[in-house]
Amino acid sequence: MSTPMPNDDVAAAFRRVYQQVVDHTELPSIHLPVYAARPAPRRPRYRWAFAGAVAVVVLAFAAVALRGGEVPPAEPEVLAGFRAHQSGSGGGMDAIVVGTVEVDLDTGCVWLVDQGGARYPVMWPVGTVAEPDPLRIVAANGMLIGPGDRVEGSGGYVDADAATDAAGLQPFPNACLTTGEAAVFNADSQLATPVTITTVTTTSTTTPLLDFPPMREDLEQGGLTWAAVLAGAVDPEDPAAVAAEQAAVDAGYTVGWTDCDEGAAEALGLPGGTLTLSVYFDEATQAEQAATAFQARGVDAVVAEVRTFCMD
Repeated sequence: MSTPMPNDDVAAAFRRVYQQVVDHTELPSIHLPVYAARPAPRRPRYRWAFAGAVAVVVLAFAAVALRGGEVPPAEPEVLAGFRAHQSGSGGGMDAIVVGTVEVDLDTGCVWLVDQGGARYPVMWPVGTVAEPDPLRIVAANGMLIGPGDRVEGSGGYVDADAATDAAGLQPFPNACLTTGEAAVFNADSQLATPVTITTVTTTSTTTPLLDFPPMREDLEQGGLTWAAVLAGAVDPEDPAAVAAEQAAVDAGYTVGWTDCDEGAAEALGLPGGTLTLSVYFDEATQAEQAATAFQARGVDAVVAEVRTFCMD
């Protein structure tokens, strides 16, 4: 009785067969040592078995990758009228493009509406994209723009077909062309929200300050004249006296302290001979107007008819 083939020899033989299958070579006849008096088995078709196994593995991976074997449909275009520069930087137009964003979902048009109501299809800067849910436009700088938002940036208004042709893009849909022109932002324009300047008109409830009438300059020695007596003081350097004098100068009057005006100190309730500061007028109405104007400016002036001395 013959001795069985050792396991090591069988394993080595099968490894040679396997390597030849992998290398896609024809299998030669295998001459195995004869250890038993029994017919040699038919040569198995390892190459086809291996190829079938590979096909099964590939199909298995494909099934896993597709998660059920269904090919996901292509995403639909968000807005048919949306256009954005695909490249380009620096330079461009010097005007300012500004308006309110308006979107028509039926036509897919995106317009920029100016203050006059004109609608312009838009060529957005590089990096601007349209997102469907929620519907919005996202600028390259992260600014979120939705219907009804106002936006501005550098650019200009040009022929719509020329704008898309220059950018190498499909023309705007006919439904989006209302003026024949497009609002074109420069490729590198930085979009922003326009600054709104509001003018507020207020009505003042304060009584308007009266004007000062002209003063009298042809005073006479011992003559009578009307005066707006502004202040009386022992010391003209007193803060109240200084303020009164400055108010007279600001009003355009030439004034000076004197103790020669008879009746001026008495009008202020001070003893006669006290230094006083007055502005003189031809008529009582002028003195009253001046006194009212000084009072509105914080100076307690009084009206008096005085006799002037010390004129020589």
